[in-house]
Amino acid sequence: YYFKNGYIDFNVISANSSLVKNKKDFIVNFNLSEGNRYKINKVVVNSTIRKLSNKKLTKLLEIESGDWYSTDSIDKSIKNINEKTSEIGYAFVDVMPKIRKIKDNRVDIVFDINQGSKIYIDRINIKGNVKTEDGIIRREIEFVEGDPFNSLKLRQSEKNVRSSGLFENVEFKVEELPGTNKTDIDVEVTERSTGEFSVGAGFSSLDGALGNIGIKESNVFGQAKELALQLGLSTRRSSIDLSYTDPYFLDSDVAAGIDIFNIRRNNKTYSGYKHNIIGFKLRSGYEIFDDFRHISSYTLKRDKIHDIDDSTSIFIKEQKGKRVNSIIGQAFQYDKLNDRLNPTDGYRIRLDLDYYGLIGDSEHFSTEFKVANFLRLTDSGGVFWGSFIEAGYIASIKEVKINDRFFLNGDRLRGFKNLGIGPRDITTSDALGGEIYYVARNELHFPLGLPDELGLTGLAFADIGTVYNTGSSGSSIRDETSLRASAGIGLTWISPFGPVKFFLSNPFLKENYDKKEIFRFSFGTT
Repeated sequence: YYFKNGYIDFNVISANSSLVKNKKDFIVNFNLSEGNRYKINKVVVNSTIRKLSNKKLTKLLEIESGDWYSTDSIDKSIKNINEKTSEIGYAFVDVMPKIRKIKDNRVDIVFDINQGSKIYIDRINIKGNVKTEDGIIRREIEFVEGDPFNSLKLRQSEKNVRSSGLFENVEFKVEELPGTNKTDIDVEVTERSTGEFSVGAGFSSLDGALGNIGIKESNVFGQAKELALQLGLSTRRSSIDLSYTDPYFLDSDVAAGIDIFNIRRNNKTYSGYKHNIIGFKLRSGYEIFDDFRHISSYTLKRDKIHDIDDSTSIFIKEQKGKRVNSIIGQAFQYDKLNDRLNPTDGYRIRLDLDYYGLIGDSEHFSTEFKVANFLRLTDSGGVFWGSFIEAGYIASIKEVKINDRFFLNGDRLRGFKNLGIGPRDITTSDALGGEIYYVARNELHFPLGLPDELGLTGLAFADIGTVYNTGSSGSSIRDETSLRASAGIGLTWISPFGPVKFFLSNPFLKENYDKKEIFRFSFGTT
């Protein structure tokens, strides 16, 4: 503590203990000498590495004139210098900080940096892969034979191979070749089973019984290609999706794939009709730089609005029938979440731009922007803050049909039922959807002070948002831009039969035709 805060001369003079009169307890005495607290007068870098000037190296230092002396800052500076020199091939660099006291409790620090021998990679040996082709592993490695050794690329390569999801264990070993300036890299892997069969079941207060079944192989032909078939069934939705993905299409850094899907939605509870979708989607994506991806897609689908009740809104009856949609999509995503399924820290930003047109019965532009941000408030991660911002806008060229409009379900704006807010025909109470929406959600997750094995955590939340601007018009339509908001508490229980979620909400900003929901729960397991 003292060395981190400028007390260079600090030392412990003595430590002793004595038994107190009750002969049950001890008193321990530490005799300390703090000494003077020192500030930095100047910092100098002397380097023998020609490719890195003293000026460039100075920018890597975590300490500067006027700071309190700190061993932490010196250690971080040495780490920065080692990583930078490793990037240009100097695997072993000697960084020696020299400290000289001057008057007025100040010190000068000189970093002497001497380069070691430059090390080159002789061979990269892949071991332990039985099914997976060598080339699948090698393409995740950031260097090839003959490259200068680089510890940063070594760590990134190990991370890349682990992230492929094909291996239970990955280990990179550096074997120096005596009498040379070369080294071998041994990549030892243990393959995992990449075939998956999943069955899921659950129940939601809104969607009723839920079920799904899926089969997936993530390493088809030992080439890390993925083939999956997913079937889903619930009271109000059923789906089938066959997908194929090649993460390195044509040996490039582009991931490409195709989805063939058939979705059936029962919207009778909310809007008095059924909606069937059948089609396919071509997609590709690549990483522009670390964690920032560009995704392109083309979707061709047929929408069918049918089985409309006699009591359904006339504005929905007018849209009965089949129509073809052709969608060209572009998306940009920057993902810094620490966990994609259960994040507690980091953020993700995504922008989707879709053009409905080219061929088919629709023509408009649709844009959606979404931000998710998580912040750990305790070191353990038990208390964390989550915030979400979402917005969408449709620029119409032709009339936007109900199957292309925006709706908000009860998970995105708690306190309201699925399709519970937004444009509505008040004579039939049917939701019509809108062309503009925005919503913000904030939630605080916290432990309940109960034993961890019970799996109970709590949360408090506040949601606000709206959806408006429907393509239908008439005297019976209510289409307000006013905000809706709710607040409440929730409980998550990791039960023996899967996660159970309960929410109690108070929708305190609403319109009189909105559909409220005070209590919501769901459970399920896979």
